[in-house]
Amino acid sequence: MQQNFTTAPIVGAATNMLSIFDKIEVRNEEKIAQIDRDFCEGQQRLLYATLDQLDVWYANFMKDAEQYKEEYKYSVTPEGRIEYRDPYRYSYDVETYKDLLFLPFKPINTIIEMRARAIQRFISSIISHFNKSYALSISAPEMDKKSLPANYRPVYMSYIDIVINHLGGKSFRQKAEDEITGRLLALYPDGGWKKPPIQKSKAITFYNIISFSSSHWEYYKEYQLDYSYAQNLEILCAALTLFGDGRLNGGTRVIRDWKQDNISISDWYKLFTIKPIEMKFFKNGRIDVRFDSQNEALECFNRLKLNTL
Repeated sequence: MQQNFTTAPIVGAATNMLSIFDKIEVRNEEKIAQIDRDFCEGQQRLLYATLDQLDVWYANFMKDAEQYKEEYKYSVTPEGRIEYRDPYRYSYDVETYKDLLFLPFKPINTIIEMRARAIQRFISSIISHFNKSYALSISAPEMDKKSLPANYRPVYMSYIDIVINHLGGKSFRQKAEDEITGRLLALYPDGGWKKPPIQKSKAITFYNIISFSSSHWEYYKEYQLDYSYAQNLEILCAALTLFGDGRLNGGTRVIRDWKQDNISISDWYKLFTIKPIEMKFFKNGRIDVRFDSQNEALECFNRLKLNTL
């Protein structure tokens, strides 16, 4: 859910709320924060309610299928699907109407597919929650549908283990900060053609971070951010937000009066951060980031590890 920022004090409050995780010592057996546990338990309740409904229909259709066992020679796979032979599929004996019967086999297989999709969505929701809350980049595991028992019900703590293992012994904040800065540094790969950022006076200049849509300019005479470069700007804004007030959930939404389809190349954009930060865009994809002082510019440059490029 997108958060709206209005004043610096509110931003600071968000920082204080997140600071409770700074001292978490991460081990697999440790409990997660209450706000995360509430989310996970809520997702598990919703999943189980969905599985309850699907399981009722599965049982009903399976009971109905028993009467066709000999005629259709069906078998049940370990994951609960029905495999059967339809002797009337190509029948030309129209007087029996057997080819027009409603059979429960396809609905049974559909229910098994829906169970698997519900479970996969649950897994993705748990992982996505931590990715969004702590700026992590954990991949959600894909379930093997063919090895999933028909009565399988996951528990969220299984996927919390994945999250905690991803942290590698660090706190949520430590890992998040590493990934935020790491994603920014990855925009300038070793041996790449991009000129690395430079810090001069009160500003840091980033080269080739973005590009503008040529077709949009041709038709509307407006500078629209090229879709393929949008993620680069999100990464930069997340890093600047981390420096500006310590939040882990920064992005382009912290840019005041931001309109991705009509970007000004003459004005300075202020950021919703405690430390005053401004951004200016240029036609060639360059971005200047301006701070209150040269010391703050240098501090940001080093904090984001740009000095290592």
